[in-house]
Amino acid sequence: MDTLGALEMFVRSTRTGSFSGAARMLGVTPAAVSKQVGRLELELGVQLLVRTTRKLMVTDEGRRVLAEAEPAMEALRAAVSGARSGEREIGGVLRVSLPAAFGRQYVLPTMATFLDAHPALRIDWRFENQQVDLVAEDLDAGIAGGVNLAGGLVARPLVPLHMVFVAAPSYLRRVAAPRQLDDLSRYDAIVLRSKSTRRARPWRMQRRGEFVSIEPKARLWLDEPEAIAAAAQLGYGVALLGLPHAAPHLQSGALVRLLPNWWSDGGMFSVYFPRNRQMPFKTRTFVDHLTAALSDERIQRLLSAMG
Repeated sequence: MDTLGALEMFVRSTRTGSFSGAARMLGVTPAAVSKQVGRLELELGVQLLVRTTRKLMVTDEGRRVLAEAEPAMEALRAAVSGARSGEREIGGVLRVSLPAAFGRQYVLPTMATFLDAHPALRIDWRFENQQVDLVAEDLDAGIAGGVNLAGGLVARPLVPLHMVFVAAPSYLRRVAAPRQLDDLSRYDAIVLRSKSTRRARPWRMQRRGEFVSIEPKARLWLDEPEAIAAAAQLGYGVALLGLPHAAPHLQSGALVRLLPNWWSDGGMFSVYFPRNRQMPFKTRTFVDHLTAALSDERIQRLLSAMG
């Protein structure tokens, strides 16, 4: 059995939340990923994942294995990258597309050690709140939520995009906080408008294996998460907001989380790049650095709706 390969599949499955997500990243079938993870569980003698029809859940033993395996695998990737390249110095310009708020809050703060380690490298950041065509835009890599891997792209997961209910203290002074999911039908909702249908997206929620879809009573329609966060802070209603956008405001007290047992899975924020066996060393090194930096336990815990 290829234990390292099976560990890689297990790590990718936990970060993407599904065997199919891991399969897309690794260029194999979901059945192959499921089979290898199952063999790994047999070899280790423990259950790593609880499988349901909608979600993979990591067991306590799985979290322990993940905590030990993921940093080691990142180190192996970095070592292989350096050996393949044979380059000591990274120079030139690295061009990266990334979402504005996520980039400011989570990506730029991780870059100090990377820039210090590669003084000849310059980075051209493109702040764009959508996945872009890397080839057409002459970019080396991009960062986005819910990446579409069509067109020969590869992605590495960074952090979960879990979504939670929030409202401002000023709004909750006017109305009592909801006690159950059905209560939300009585509240003004700040909703995300779909860019494709131009309609409000339903709220698809989950709690301990239970899944519910509800139609919010929309008061405001917006098409950008930071605008939703701003409207919620102004006390205009209840919003379903991704934790990467909500976390700073929850920490400051500008927003309050509601119905904390309920949350929605929006996929992952990932770094994506063209599938290329001869990927430039500067791109590979950037991807390895960013993936390792954002795998920090404090960041992962901050952005997990499950705590």
